[in-house]
Amino acid sequence: MSTEPAAPAAGDALVHRLRWLLFGRVLMTSAFLGGVSLTSFGGLKNPYVVSNDLLFTIVVATYVFTMVSAVLLQRLRELQAFCHVQVAFDVLLTSGVLYLTGGPDSPFAFLYTLPVINAATLLFTQGALVTAAMAALAYSGLGF
Repeated sequence: MSTEPAAPAAGDALVHRLRWLLFGRVLMTSAFLGGVSLTSFGGLKNPYVVSNDLLFTIVVATYVFTMVSAVLLQRLRELQAFCHVQVAFDVLLTSGVLYLTGGPDSPFAFLYTLPVINAATLLFTQGALVTAAMAALAYSGLGF
């Protein structure tokens, strides 16, 4: 009989990576909230044509989606589909931020790298390639 602990199952490793994704999303959303708050409450001029109220609404919606995802993560068994939903949400969220902050001229275009990195971590090469293609199509759509 071996007294060594069993190696964690592949599903446990994926849950761990998903928890980090959700935590990272909360950190990025909080940083964005800080920037919006600074412009709104600090008396700085909002450099974008969108209202701060809309930006706050997006932040709140992102927090709610992330909290619901954290609860579902504990209950779901099919994690691959859940990973795809999370990565697709990140691409849509990034596209929305870019759209509201200047479209193709937005200084936040670099944010598209984050869903691709998340996909590479969660879904490996094929997921990263599909996400990169989704991000490229979404970015191209911002020009129209």
